[in-house]
Amino acid sequence: MRSGIVSTIIAGLLLIGPLASANARVTGVTFEPKSPIVGHSVTAIAIDDQKHKVVKWIWYGTLTDAGTHDPIVLEATVSGRATLKLLCGGTYKVLLRVVYGGPMPPPDETVSVLLTVARPDALRIIKGLEASRGYDDRGSAIEIESQVMCRNLDAGEHLLGMAQRRIRNRTWWNGKVDADQPWEPKPGGFWVFQRSGVIGSTVVLKIDPQDWAKIAPGKPVATWDEEIRLVYGVGSARREGEWTPHGNGKYVQIECPLGTERLAIIKIDEAHWAVRERARAGQAPPPGSSKSLRQAN
Repeated sequence: MRSGIVSTIIAGLLLIGPLASANARVTGVTFEPKSPIVGHSVTAIAIDDQKHKVVKWIWYGTLTDAGTHDPIVLEATVSGRATLKLLCGGTYKVLLRVVYGGPMPPPDETVSVLLTVARPDALRIIKGLEASRGYDDRGSAIEIESQVMCRNLDAGEHLLGMAQRRIRNRTWWNGKVDADQPWEPKPGGFWVFQRSGVIGSTVVLKIDPQDWAKIAPGKPVATWDEEIRLVYGVGSARREGEWTPHGNGKYVQIECPLGTERLAIIKIDEAHWAVRERARAGQAPPPGSSKSLRQAN
């Protein structure tokens, strides 16, 4: 009787052992860093108990915003790892198909996980303020460069999106106020651009010599509010101006407001002008402005 019980227990252990082992495989995917910033890269890492030999790691994914399924590329690095460039914010679905090896391999399986990446949400002017430019009655220009931000951090150089601006409340030295402008440019425009996470915006001054002479040095020639945003598409178009339909993808345009820059053209002297950032009511002078520099000194 006792030997029969022992045999039953041994048989039960033999039955349970292979089943438990078969269920212990690649079980998920994690990311490093855990909260990545748009425009940077993130590493996808398979959760693998290493109890089965994996002979093939197949990484792929989609961008699921607005019901679309825009395919994204993951570059495999070492076994169980791949990198993904976060070209835009939104929800990524990362999938990993695993092929096992060995004498009695488990069946292939696919694990997936969602990664939500915040979109760009702000700007920080990094170049162009206080840059002196000579006055020319035929017109001259200064380029303002602004770093795209996300959650108070710099968005990286891998960033999808066309920059657009909208000029509002432009007021001239003599009190004349221009009509507000629509968003510009259209695709292929020149005056505003986004490259590697930095937006360039060109400020042009063209004013008659008679009017120029009426403005006192240190006074504004013009003031205005410049709204900036990024626009890109997902779905049936991979990037602006390049239509590459795939399946039943739906084209969706995404707009990312980045804020408003309050700027002014200042007459430095009879031969030079510059662009400065205007302080908002109740705020300290913006860093880099002539007033803040005087206070710092």
